[in-house]
Formats: sequence, structure tokens, C-alpha cells
Amino acid sequence: MMRSLFSGVSGLRNHQTRMDVIGANIANVNTIGYKSGRTNFQDVLSQTLQGAAGIQGNRGGTNPVQVGLGMGVASIDTVVTDGSIQPTGKQTDLALTGQGFFILSPDGGTTQVYTRAGNFDYDTLGNYVVPGSGYKVMGWLADTTGKIDTSGALKPVQAPVGITIPARVSTAVTYTNNLSGDAANGTAVQTSITAYDSKGNPQTIGEKFIKADGTSNLWLTKATLADASIPVSNSLTQVTFDESGKFKDVSQVIPANLTLTPGMKLSTTTVGDTFTTAAFTAYDSSGNNPQSYKLKFTNTAADTWSVDVYDAATATVKQNTLSGTATFAALTYTMDLTNLSSFVSLTSKSVSGTEVLAAAQAVGVTPLVTMTSGPGTTAIAFNSLQLDSAVGSVRNSYFTVFDNKLIPHVLQMQFTETGAAGTPAWSYNLTEAGITNPASLRSGVLTWDAVNLRYSAVPAFNTQFPIGTGAALTQIKLSDPTTATSKIYADNVFASQAASTYTTATANPILFTPPGALQSSVLLTVSALTQYGGESTVQATGQDGYTSGNLSSTSIDPSGVIVGRFSNGQTQNLAQVALATFNNPGGLTRAGSNLFAKSNNSGEVQTGTAGTGGRYGE
Repeated sequence: MMRSLFSGVSGLRNHQTRMDVIGANIANVNTIGYKSGRTNFQDVLSQTLQGAAGIQGNRGGTNPVQVGLGMGVASIDTVVTDGSIQPTGKQTDLALTGQGFFILSPDGGTTQVYTRAGNFDYDTLGNYVVPGSGYKVMGWLADTTGKIDTSGALKPVQAPVGITIPARVSTAVTYTNNLSGDAANGTAVQTSITAYDSKGNPQTIGEKFIKADGTSNLWLTKATLADASIPVSNSLTQVTFDESGKFKDVSQVIPANLTLTPGMKLSTTTVGDTFTTAAFTAYDSSGNNPQSYKLKFTNTAADTWSVDVYDAATATVKQNTLSGTATFAALTYTMDLTNLSSFVSLTSKSVSGTEVLAAAQAVGVTPLVTMTSGPGTTAIAFNSLQLDSAVGSVRNSYFTVFDNKLIPHVLQMQFTETGAAGTPAWSYNLTEAGITNPASLRSGVLTWDAVNLRYSAVPAFNTQFPIGTGAALTQIKLSDPTTATSKIYADNVFASQAASTYTTATANPILFTPPGALQSSVLLTVSALTQYGGESTVQATGQDGYTSGNLSSTSIDPSGVIVGRFSNGQTQNLAQVALATFNNPGGLTRAGSNLFAKSNNSGEVQTGTAGTGGRYGE
């Protein structure tokens, strides 16, 4: 009787445990990410009243006679299987399918717990957390370029409030669609796109495509900026197509040189003065169809001239954007002639203009020399030596030096034109002024350099000579410092030379430097263009720059990557949520609040991303 009562009581007690598990499952029917429990029973010891007997002769065997003494709980399993995914309408909520647990930490990473519940949100600082507990979701953060290294240590995931993405300078503009193969020579097609400089300021780049030669399937292009005050270099490009209308090649246009040799004397005495060159010839892109042009120089201010390029026959102005100093040293000017059919680079090698020294420059007038004085004058440098070329002319320059007692002495440099017609030359002689029959301190001849278009420099020298009664010797160094500051002019006129057909080279990016910004280098990509019959539909369809932007929203993709969208329309990865797997997830210990902790029988945590190792997210 006692045995039967004991067995019944064990059943009641252990079934109560099962009822507890079922009750907990029912209670958590709406708990996000809850994993149900399952109770397994087993019998306990049995009392053997009669053992089993084997077959003996003609007699069969018998089974054991046993009485069970009750039952017990074998295990309470955690059923780690997928539940149904329920849409919540909240972008920060996540769900898992297959294996895997979200990794949470209450202390920034030192302690880790795990959950299947993905009801997450951002706190006031942008930390990705469990709203009810504040536990932070663990993962990997992106660097400043949006790259995520999932091999690094786990960190709390966050989308920082107020994060900005810096401006990116445009480095390439892409052109697509068609340039009409039926277009007549000279047909122009214009397109434009907004690019960004180093500060993120918009710059509108325009590109004009000109049909230059139908037989060779050649188009010429020129890049410009909407802000015409910003010059653009490397802006002339040639695009060619094959006979089937497919893109063939792009190259940089190297303009033919139009060199101005010594010719017209540009005077700076009267604003409004004009000088015109003889006609010169420029050629179209094929090297045929010569066109005649002239240059007209107009004095707009002291040492400043504007230049008009105009048709020699019709006087139609083609370009009038050039200005510079009276010397025009190493000046290069690209003419855009007749719808880009001709490209000419205008380079002036001459020094131009003339300023003649007064016949007797008075002491006290600012000298055309720089003097260095100490205990005595030790160096004299000619900064602006200006001569005309009248044969027999005599020009004097006076300047003051000091002896070692700081007593002033006036020196005289006398220049005398001693050359023949067409070969100017000036002899010079340095003496002390105010002395009867003064000894020559230095003499020589300045000759005309027809290649560099200037007079030779006064050779540097060191000499000692007595100056004044009772004064010690004073050393004087006389030199012409640099060609940059010397202005030695000849009395010649401009003459023009004919230009040849332009050449091409490997295409380079266009270059421009907006005020206050770094130089921009933008490659114009035209390889997607075609030249088929029909209309021209060419467009600038893309560029890789953008202005700066502030974080405006976030989204999470199926791999757990948090993507930030910024006010400038750009997106960038901010972080990625990590997932954990275990060899025996049923061996995890329940820690309450939908959390599990690693146990001795769960196996070690294995960290990875969604979509790998059986980990999947939604």
C-alpha cells in the first residue's frame, strides 16, 4: 500500500513540474524571442519480484516480474527553434532565423549575455540598446570611410548623434549616350553637371562637344566652369569613334604654337593706345582650311594690356580675355577659334616696351639700384636697367655710396651706345662724380642677346679703391641680380609666325583652383559615348563628389549592417551587429529578461556576422 501511494505521489509532484513549465510557456506567449521549455519524464527504480528465466528443455522462458516505484523528471529542455516573425513597423527591431543569438553587454563589453529577442532602439547618445534594460548591443564599428573590420574586438554598436560626413572633391565626371553620326561639321552639343571642390562647394562643369571631322569620326570638346573667373587648364580634348560608331580613343589636345618674336614696341605712356600685329595663319583640326587672324593690343592701365584676337578679313573678335604686364614674359594664351575648329597657343618670348633714363639723373631721385651699407657700402645691385638703342646715345645713372667713415660719395655709371645698326651694344664706365679726371673703377660692354631678348648683365666684381681724403679703402660689389627684376629693353617690333596643326597626347584631368580651395583634378570619362545615327543625346550622368552632410536617418540591412543616410544624399556604413553561436545552444543557462549565459555544457561562444555559419537575420 505504501509503495503504491509513493509512486502516485511522485507522479503528482513531477507532473506539477511539467505544469509549471507549461504555465511558463503560456505566460510568455507574447514575450519577444522567448524559447519554450519542454519537460521530459523518466521512471525510477523498480522492485524485482521474480527474475527472468531462460528456456529449459521443452519449457519456455519467463520475463522478470517487477513493480515500478514511481517516476521523475529526466530533463527540462530549452526548445531553440525559430518562432514566427512578426512585423513591428519599427526599423530598429531585428529578428533571427536559424542559429544565432544577439550579443548584449551591461558594461560595454566585459560581461556578455545572449538573447534571441531583437527589440532594440537608440538611446539619447545613439547607442544601440535594449530599451528595458539599457544593455548595449555588441558588434563592430566602421571607420571614417565606412569600412567594417569584423575580425576586430567587439564594441558597443552606435550611430552617434550629430555625426557628419565630410565633403568629397569630385575626381571624375562620366558622359554617356550618343553623339550624332549624322551631325554636320561644326555642330555643337552642350551638357553640364554639378561637381564639388575640396571644400564641398558646387562647381558647374560644362562640356561642349564639337563635330570636327566627319570622315575621321572626330569630335573636339572643351570644358569650362560656370564661374568664368576660374580658369580651367587641360580643357581641350579630342574624342574619336570607329567606323561602327563605337568609342575608339580620347586624347589631350596640344595646341599649335604661335610665337611672337620681337616686334612692336608697347608703350605704357597713354591708356587707350593700340597696336596691331601683322596677320598670321591658323589651321583647322585637319590641317586644312587656313584662317587668317590678327592680334590687337590695347593699353588698359600702366603695364597692363588687353589682347583681341580677330578675323583679319572681317575684324570679328574671337577672343579678348588676355591681360598681363608690359613684358608678357612666358605668357601662354589658348585661342578658341571658330567653334573649336582651331587650337592655337600664343606664347610671347619678347620683352616689350621702352623706358629711357633721363640724360642726367639728379642725385636724390630714387636710384635704379639697391645698395647695402654697413661701415661702408659693400654691394650695389642694378634692379631696373633701362636703355634705348639710339646709336651714340649717352645715358648716366648716379647713386650714393658710403666710405668706412660713413661719408657719402656719389658714383656715376655712364652708358654709351657703341654698337652698329641692328646690333646694339652699350659700353659702361663707373667713376666717382665731382672729381677731375676720375679713375675708372669698372668698365665693360653690354651686348644684345637676340635669343633671350635682353642685354647681357653687368658682370659682378669686387674691387677696392680710395674714396676721399683720409678714408680707408672701400670695397664695392656691382652686379645685375636676376633676369626677373632686370628690364633691359630693345627698340624692336612684334612679328608673327604661322601656326601648325595641333597635336594630341594622353588625356589628362582638367585642373582648376576655386578661390580659397585646393586644386581640383577632374577626369572626364567619355568611353561610354557612341556615335550612331540620329540625334545627339550626350549627357553628363555621374560624378563622384559631394558636399558635407549630417546624419538624417539610419537603416539596418539583413546582414546587420547599420547604414547611415546623410543630408547630402550619401549613405555610409556605421556599424554591424554581431551574432553568437554555440555548439549546444540548449546548454545555455537562462538568466532572466530573455537573456542566456554561457554554461559548462553550451560550448564556447563563436562570433560572426549574419549570413555566415548558420546565422541569419531579418
